[in-house]
Amino acid sequence: MKPRIFLSASIPLKNRHEAFWSTADNVAIREAVMALTAEIIYQEGTLVYGGHTAITPLVSLMFQRMNKNTKEHVILYQSELWAEQFPKENQFFPRQIITKKVGDGGIDHKETRQDSLRLMRKQMFEENQFEGAVFIGGMEGIFEE
Repeated sequence: MKPRIFLSASIPLKNRHEAFWSTADNVAIREAVMALTAEIIYQEGTLVYGGHTAITPLVSLMFQRMNKNTKEHVILYQSELWAEQFPKENQFFPRQIITKKVGDGGIDHKETRQDSLRLMRKQMFEENQFEGAVFIGGMEGIFEE
């Protein structure tokens, strides 16, 4: 069976809750994401995640290093709220699901940000049946996920 794995990962930002960034080991987060990606490729599985801007380049790099096509192994979810900030590496992921922005505010509007992320997460979990989940690094969103 080809596993479908949910990944919750990000590199904590200093402008967020101190509990996340004060204990973070960014090198370990990077290495864990890359190791998980390599294992997904070896197992012929599928990685499903919300494309945090610090994580998508790492996933893309592993697929390039291993000369594998992301189409068979990655489903990338993102909210259109962040469309202007999508990393350039998104171009390597043909299976992108862009969820709707919720609300009238921008990225800095707390309710718009929370509601848009909630919708993206809801859609991600409703559209996929996961064999496992891996949590690496992270911020407040890990509690919802």
